[in-house]
Amino acid sequence: LGGRPAQLAEPATQLLPGPFDVHASECFMEAYGAMAAHAGLSLAEAVCLRYDMLDAKLDNADLECDSDDSTLEVSFSKVSSELAMFGDGPPSNLPRGSAERVRWFEHWLQQLRPLESSLGTTLDGLLHAELEALRKVHVAPLEDVRAAVEAHSTLEWGDHLEEACGQEGFLMAEDDSDGTVQVRFCSDLIAWLPSSCVLEQK
Repeated sequence: LGGRPAQLAEPATQLLPGPFDVHASECFMEAYGAMAAHAGLSLAEAVCLRYDMLDAKLDNADLECDSDDSTLEVSFSKVSSELAMFGDGPPSNLPRGSAERVRWFEHWLQQLRPLESSLGTTLDGLLHAELEALRKVHVAPLEDVRAAVEAHSTLEWGDHLEEACGQEGFLMAEDDSDGTVQVRFCSDLIAWLPSSCVLEQK
């Protein structure tokens, strides 16, 4: 009433949220959300609480900036770095603890996911296009590749090479000086192999 912003109910369990990483995986987001739910909060409420904790720490660090204690400088740097990912942060006219302030963080979180998804799709597309522009090759069977590698003066056999045997890949580089080629596979494996074991696809 009286035009005051709606206040959030105090959670049954007090939550002291840990560091939040805007570039973290979906698993991190789910774990952070589960931590918040355990205290009766949403993900946005937990992130809002974390932001307010950092903002308060930064204010205290400013007050103590004349101290010679190097630990304060480290703390100030860490807090500033984490706060930076929120950009300008919520508007100053949204009071701490208000539902309007939490809605700002809900919107901020919603903007993150499409951006990360778009970046991932773009990078995957660029990588796929880059590989398609390379020459496709086929690697000989395991027995032939292992024998050729063990007989080579500079190559050394490793179990990871088994994954490359009999597979198709993309020719990345050739070294005529020792008769080897570098091949990249869709599994993200990159290996140097004897050129005699790698045939170009027509």
